[in-house]
Amino acid sequence: MSRMRLAYTCFSLADHGIFLLVKLLPGKMLLALVRHRPWLCLQLSMAGHKRNFLLPRIRSLLAQRCRQSGWGSSCLSRSLLARILLDLIGIPNQLHVGMNSLTNSAKVPHAWLSVAGQDFSPGLDGKEGCLLITL
Repeated sequence: MSRMRLAYTCFSLADHGIFLLVKLLPGKMLLALVRHRPWLCLQLSMAGHKRNFLLPRIRSLLAQRCRQSGWGSSCLSRSLLARILLDLIGIPNQLHVGMNSLTNSAKVPHAWLSVAGQDFSPGLDGKEGCLLITL
């Protein structure tokens, strides 16, 4: 099995786990978990060039997961997983939760991640909708 395939498999399993956590935890508990970020105590100390090496790889895994996800994945679970990974390697990020308008005027909830002021999560453009909360 190639490294990229193994990385994607691990990323997918983690996404499923976070998806279940999102479905099972009450909203207030989930928001508290995301705000307090208990995983920060596990942050790795690494040089900036290593962080910059991992950033596009995490983005690539996230984009691949968005294209191939089916049941057991949502924009929130993928954004949370990417946030945890970025936090672990020390890259500042913001998680946004909001509503987007689709072409048929329907509103759809959406979560996305931004790094250095730019959208990091693929999918719906966060700037097209109404921002509800930034975490």
